[in-house]
Amino acid sequence: MKKRHNLSKRLILTLIGIAIAVMAIATVLGMVTFFIGDENLRLGILYIAGLVAVIVALVLFVYVTNRMVVRRVRSLTEAVSEISQGNYEKKVPVKGNDEITELSENFNK
Repeated sequence: MKKRHNLSKRLILTLIGIAIAVMAIATVLGMVTFFIGDENLRLGILYIAGLVAVIVALVLFVYVTNRMVVRRVRSLTEAVSEISQGNYEKKVPVKGNDEITELSENFNK
């Protein structure tokens, strides 16, 4: 049996990468706002930038999770539905190198 990459590890690494990118953006914005004289304006800009960074991080995480898991599970679900209706020739696409790929390969046997 081939060595599989653990899907949960890939998701965690993706989340860590997104968090690092968000921290880098926040650091740059913090340095830029350092030169703004008005304290309230500086804090307002930082709060808004932080909120935008968190929203962008969440959107990216949902997108990556959707690409890595949901679409592939949905494909398997549709195939199971077709087989239950008598279409025994249905195959699912095999992409990746993780647990869902192994399930897809076994499904297609």
